Amino acid sequence: MHSGAIMIARMKLPTLLIAIFCLSGCGGGDPCSNTLVEKLLDPAGTRVAYHYIRDCGATRDHATSITIGAPGEDAAKADVIFTADSRHGAALTEGGGVRLRMTWTQPGMLFVSHAEKARIFRQESQARGARITYRASDGLVAEPIP
Repeated sequence: MHSGAIMIARMKLPTLLIAIFCLSGCGGGDPCSNTLVEKLLDPAGTRVAYHYIRDCGATRDHATSITIGAPGEDAAKADVIFTADSRHGAALTEGGGVRLRMTWTQPGMLFVSHAEKARIFRQESQARGARITYRASDGLVAEPIP
């Protein structure tokens, strides 16, 4: 290898190392944290709804999520049924996440009331054999209105 090729190889190595460092998140690890807000067992005791807030730092809006899983199952394996954010503060918030209430109205039927201006990314109507209904309302309600 002649001196020109060695010089190019030396220049590429630092560039490659910087690219690897930055692509790995400039330090690695998940920069986000999850905070469990509520764990709600359905009346039959066969399902659990988890309401949590995901915080990925000051430059991003907090995500509010609901998952449904089985009692005793690792919460990380639960099915995500609802994800929203506050549209950068447009929607009402509590604890950094979108303001919401969830209620098991009967076994296998979950009702979710969330802030009207929330930006919804996911809103499933069924999971784990349960039916889920939603209502956008800044006057949060615990029960669906017939």
